Amino acid sequence: MRFPLRLTADLTLGLARQALRGNARRPLIFRFAPMEEPDRPLLAGEKPRHGQESVSGMLAGLEECAAPVVWIGGPEPLGHPEIARLTRGIVERRRHVFLQTDGDLLRRRIHEFQPLPRFFLAVEFNGLEESHDLRAGRKGAFHTAVEAIRTAKLSGFHTCAYTAMDANTRVHELQRLGEYLQALKMDGWVILPSSDPASPAACKREAARHKLRDARRLIRGRRWRWLSERLEAAATPRPAAEPTPAPGLASEPQSERDIYDEGVQLP
Repeated sequence: MRFPLRLTADLTLGLARQALRGNARRPLIFRFAPMEEPDRPLLAGEKPRHGQESVSGMLAGLEECAAPVVWIGGPEPLGHPEIARLTRGIVERRRHVFLQTDGDLLRRRIHEFQPLPRFFLAVEFNGLEESHDLRAGRKGAFHTAVEAIRTAKLSGFHTCAYTAMDANTRVHELQRLGEYLQALKMDGWVILPSSDPASPAACKREAARHKLRDARRLIRGRRWRWLSERLEAAATPRPAAEPTPAPGLASEPQSERDIYDEGVQLP
């Protein structure tokens, strides 16, 4: 799986700025959930939200951060009526955008998007067909995700697979999934622990951390593994009293080790 040169360059530049300015809090990734419920637990660095914000308001909030990557996730983002306008506005601000989706609405709405160099469609694959359909709660979900990928690739979009591991995820199944994704010619793959409230305790156990590391070794491309780790850090809930930079955006909580464990350059 090939990591885009432009994404490599922008992340490397972001790491260099952190080192030169000594600013360990400068985020590399902001997580953004336009369809999230306003009373959910806040992520690290995120301000409380009161109802659904306008696209102009969300873009204005983005100006307050300098993260080179914006990950749009949470409840199905394609359910937002102006999601195409939002992603286009973020890309125009020279950010890399990953739009997470289960693929169900993609074929219906893909004509609203443009296959831009900084734009990725991140389609969920939580195992092979039986496991994925079980997690999705409906038969045919895996087939829908595969068709979404094929449609995206025919239209010239960058594609990325997104896997959220829970306590029932089997690493040997993910190995077969990785081979399947390779056959689909996916551009990338990220693996994170599930944010399902029913499974976080299991995901925090040491055995589960080993399992997550084993799963990430299946990703073909160490930079995609590196991105998975940084995206996981960006998904960490923040303490209620922690200061917050921008509305609707979740900054990546980073310690000095997080930034310098692999040097200033990307792996």
